[in-house]
Amino acid sequence: MERPKHIVGVFLLLFILAPSFIVWTSYYYDVVAVGWSFSYHSLAGRFNLGLLYPYACLALIMGSARFLFLLQLARYYDGRTSADRTLVTGVLAEIPLFAFVLMSPIWPVSPAPLSVPVPFVLLFCIIVMVLRPYSGTPHSDSAD
Repeated sequence: MERPKHIVGVFLLLFILAPSFIVWTSYYYDVVAVGWSFSYHSLAGRFNLGLLYPYACLALIMGSARFLFLLQLARYYDGRTSADRTLVTGVLAEIPLFAFVLMSPIWPVSPAPLSVPVPFVLLFCIIVMVLRPYSGTPHSDSAD
């Protein structure tokens, strides 16, 4: 079946390109994804590509659970798990970024006073699962 590979390929690109979190203060802001980041400081803007930027490394580490969500999504479109389990996996995959963002203001070396996680991957997957649900007969979840 080609559908899961195609959908998971699109979501893999989304995993790399979609912003993971936004950091801002009164004098700068950063939009951070796994594969890139954009920083705007009061004097100039800067676009970084790859994992050379510290926040991009952090986005990869904290967002690595999203990759497990993509694997669960492939299982859903292959008929090997339910939509409910897939959505629960997606919500659980967002917890590390939310935990980091909630804890960052209290850390003594906090990167910024305000950070906001952006769950684009989860939201986009929910929209696709609603618009294009798995149409076959699902296998039993007891084998998970």
